[in-house]
Amino acid sequence: MYNSFWTKEESKIFENTLAINKDNNNLLEEMAKTLPGKSTDDIKDHYVEWRKGASWTEQEHRSVSSTVLEDDINNLN
Repeated sequence: MYNSFWTKEESKIFENTLAINKDNNNLLEEMAKTLPGKSTDDIKDHYVEWRKGASWTEQEHRSVSSTVLEDDINNLN
């Protein structure tokens, strides 16, 4: 569930980091570096909510989605 408060500045950092690192396979890690105080779960949740209102490229979607899927599989073990 998405319940982490994001300021306008944090959302802008999120968007800028996404734009700069869109082809980076470690996108989530890069976002975590630029958003201290936000957990990877916060970032994933923000991605889901933000995705509802923004157009993402297929590469951006795959990059974050693959990380979410990996975490889901790891949590099953």
